[in-house]
Amino acid sequence: MLFLKYLSILLVLTAITGCLPAAASTIQQKDAGVNTADSTDQPATESGLASWYGGKKLAGKRTASGERFQPNAMTAAHPSLPMGTKLLIHSPLTGRSVIVRVNDRGPIDSDRILDLSEGAAASLGIRNHGVSHITATVLPLRHSRFRHPTTMHNILQEEARQAEKVAQDSPLR
Repeated sequence: MLFLKYLSILLVLTAITGCLPAAASTIQQKDAGVNTADSTDQPATESGLASWYGGKKLAGKRTASGERFQPNAMTAAHPSLPMGTKLLIHSPLTGRSVIVRVNDRGPIDSDRILDLSEGAAASLGIRNHGVSHITATVLPLRHSRFRHPTTMHNILQEEARQAEKVAQDSPLR
């Protein structure tokens, strides 16, 4: 009797998981902390205020990803992006760009979109500003390997121009 109960539960679970849409694998990939933008997607971009956090008081403490915080590392805290996502951060104020990896959750203040490590803020030239306007672009898998941030910024701008040109030349327009 117990065997039949477990067998029926197993059959119900199998039926349910077999009926899930194909998007479920994408959700699992996002939860695994990988960049899921494929080669045909335009990179997701977000603009807003960013601050930096860290310093000696947080050095060595655990981040939301479980790794130890290193103030000089090129990392960031984002409220919802998967851990491990790589972002191209551009500061219009300084004209500099850096590539960071999401390894923590934040920022605490709701008016900000991102918290940068002290090292990332210093590389951007915004450490002394405290809070600064930035543009964050999720790097697709094809670009997630390290490249020089300025080169990456130029590559993404060129891809956006090409996509815009294709859209303008499209007969569907």
